[in-house]
Formats: sequence, structure tokens, C-alpha cells
Amino acid sequence: AALAVVNAAEPPKRRMQALTYNQTTSGLAPAYTAGYSNVWDGVQESEMPFFWYVGRSGGNTFARIVAECLKATQISAKGDTTDTLIPYNSPNPKKARVIQHQDDMGYYYNVNPNTKSSLLLLAEENVMAEGTADILISPRVSDAGFLFGNPNPNARMMVMLRHPVKREIDEFYWRQGAVWDPHFDVQLATMGIETFIQTNKLIDNFVVRSLNNDLPLSVPVSDEHVEIAKNVLREKFVVGIFEWYDASIERFEKYLGWYDKYNVGTDDAMSTCHESVIADGYHFGITPPIEPGTDVWSKIVIRTWADVELYTYAKHLFGEQGLLVQ
Repeated sequence: AALAVVNAAEPPKRRMQALTYNQTTSGLAPAYTAGYSNVWDGVQESEMPFFWYVGRSGGNTFARIVAECLKATQISAKGDTTDTLIPYNSPNPKKARVIQHQDDMGYYYNVNPNTKSSLLLLAEENVMAEGTADILISPRVSDAGFLFGNPNPNARMMVMLRHPVKREIDEFYWRQGAVWDPHFDVQLATMGIETFIQTNKLIDNFVVRSLNNDLPLSVPVSDEHVEIAKNVLREKFVVGIFEWYDASIERFEKYLGWYDKYNVGTDDAMSTCHESVIADGYHFGITPPIEPGTDVWSKIVIRTWADVELYTYAKHLFGEQGLLVQ
């Protein structure tokens, strides 16, 4: 069975004139990327896949595919929900160990890589070098850099990017109702989106800031920062596009060698699992639609101008990176 098509728009075909992938090293990549492999270098079995989690961009659905379909061991935030964990390889004297989750019976490390303290624990217990984890899923793209590179294995970077305006709108409405979240902001509960987009609660150009080593909010984003972000994506990341979700998941799996390893295209049960998880995922949202050209949309474009430019570039890059999985 083929993977389900959840998006009407199809990714563009690779431009005919792009016969080879641009392997130029710009020298602009920040120091934290030193242990992140260049995307054009052959994938090594010893390397650690690292999915950079950007909120409201399909990351949880991808994590579910890893857990429920591939049954691969992940280091992600879900592994820290200690009330629903089943010891898997205990007794284990280490604090960081593999467990099984009652929710999906997936395999996780019992740490939350969204926190700096857990990243330090992973380093202290040499988890990356052990080879017992199949993928790291974390929003801390720069903070986690120290985990990779000699003597540890390099990381293979992936990211799913969504149109910044859609992501910000979705983020606002999600944060409004997420009363269970420890970071729940009660002020948002009674705030209209027209007010939200004019406050500092909207973090302008989050993706570009993150790729520029978490550029402080006090520093305005410049054209130079956008150029650095573009080169980091081109050199270090296999890019997925949220609006082309199915094709992006297939791109990740083929790039890592998982498509053949797990028989994604030939095993009906595996394909059906992918279809089910993707169909059940959060791909269209339940938030009030805000159309391009409206006042709210236009104001968010102005505040996220750099992320919008980077997203446009990422869509072009997605086409070019088809060369990496031939």
C-alpha cells in the first residue's frame, strides 16, 4: 500500500538544470554545527540521526512513526513521562536507559532532551557513543551540538519546516488552550490574535534565530543572519516541508536508509501504519482560518520576514535535495 496523501499540493519536480548538489562549504555555519555531518557526505551507520523539532510543524507525528511503525529507539520528550513507563532493559545502573511506553509500546530513553540538564546527562553517560539510540528528537538545535563530533559520532540533521505565518497562527491558538502545559500563559487565554501579533509573546523569526546559535531577542535579525541560516540548512540539514508531509517523511527515511531497512515501501503492514499515523496527525489544524492578504496575515509576515524568506528557500532546497537520495 502506498503512503497516504494528506496534502493536496505536491512538491515541485527538481529543476532539470540542477545536475549536482551544491557542496560548497560557506564557512558561515556556527561552531555548534561542527559535529553535524554535511548532507552530501555518505551516511555512516555509526552516525546519530537528529530531528530538530520545530513546534507545530509535524514533529510529533514523525516521532509517532518512529515509535509505532519503525519501533526504533528514540530520545525525545515523551520518554520522560515517568508515570506511564515500563522498564525495558532494567536493571541498569545508569540514569539514562531505554524504557517502553504504555501509550504506544514504543522504545524511548527516559530523558527529556528538551532540557539542558538532560543533554548533559546524555553526555555524562556517553549515550551517543553507545549506539543504543536510533534517533534524537529535540528542539535544542544549538545546545545539543556538543554531543556530537570526535570522539562521539556525528549527527545527521533533519527538520520539518512549515510556512511561518501558519505556524505562528497555529501556535497561538494551541497555546491559548494548552492549560496542561507547564509553560501555559494565562494572558493568552483572553487575548485576541490581533493583539498577540503585536506583543513580544510572538517570537519573531524563531527559525532563523535558532540557526544563528539562538540569537537573542534583543538583537534584530539581519540579512546576514538569513544568509547564515540558508547555508546551515543547505550544508547540514535534510529539509522536509510540512505542506508536503508524506514526501518529506519518505525523503527522511530514504536518506537514512530506513526506507529499505524497515521495508516501508514493500511491507503492507508498515505502509498501513504510516498511513494511519499520518492521517491521524495534526496537519490541517482546527484553528480559525486566516487567509493570505488579511490584515493579521500581513502583519505576521512583516514580523517573521526572515523566517518567510528562509521557508521559501527551504522549498527550493527540498527539490534540490532529491539528488541526495537517488
